[in-house]
Amino acid sequence: MKGKVLYVESSGNPELLMNCCMNMRLTGNPGCGKTTLARLIFKFLRAYDVLKKDTFVEMNALELKAEYVGQTTPKVIGAVRGAMGGVLFLD
Repeated sequence: MKGKVLYVESSGNPELLMNCCMNMRLTGNPGCGKTTLARLIFKFLRAYDVLKKDTFVEMNALELKAEYVGQTTPKVIGAVRGAMGGVLFLD
């Protein structure tokens, strides 16, 4: 990713960054700074105009889980759509 950002900064093609997969998984014990790191990565990607929107959506499993069968899908779809172009952080 760093190489791609440097290439675009040196007047390369910005579309190169728009078509790469930026899914990440941050793992570690509770309290080790995963959420803080996710926010820093978001700020970095936003500062370099890699992200289209200034949106950081943070949710946990309880916010996505529904009470009845069939109600979870709309919640997940809404979370993903709300974060499109930005960051969806699932804690």
